This record gives sequence, C-alpha cells and structure tokens, in this order.
Amino acid sequence: MKVLSVLLAISAASILSGCFFFYIPGSVTGAVHDSLTGSFGNMCVLEGVKVGDKVRLQGSATGTVIKVSNGSARCEAGRVRAEVTYD
Repeated sequence: MKVLSVLLAISAASILSGCFFFYIPGSVTGAVHDSLTGSFGNMCVLEGVKVGDKVRLQGSATGTVIKVSNGSARCEAGRVRAEVTYD
C-alpha cells in the first residue's frame, strides 16, 4: 500500500510540474474586498442600528456602535457591518 501511495505521489508531481498552487487565507481576501467596496467594521448587526446604540454581543456582553457601514457581502441579508466596542 505504501508503494502505491509513493508511486501515485511521484506521478502526480510529474504531471503537475508546471502548476503552482497558492493558498490565500480568507482574512486576506476579506480585507481586499472591504478596501474595494468601502466596507468596515468588526461585527454584523441588524439593519437600522445607529451610532451610539447598544447592541447585544455573544453571551451576555453588550457593546456600543461606533460606526455603521452601508453593507457587506460578509453579512447575511438584513444585517450590516458595524464597528462595535465592548462595554
């Protein structure tokens, strides 16, 4: 079984000798997307939230909204991105 695995690895390496694979983390692509679209913020909150509103965070923590973005592809429908500080 090990011999077969080694043979498969060698044959795959010879076939893909001209190919390059790059791993780009999601955080990098998300940051590029945000810079292109102008989105900002560290959390997705419900639409209609205004600056200064208190929002409930994970668990029993609360936070205050500092900035609100127009929207983001990262958030699901009915939510927008916002910059939130923990109280």
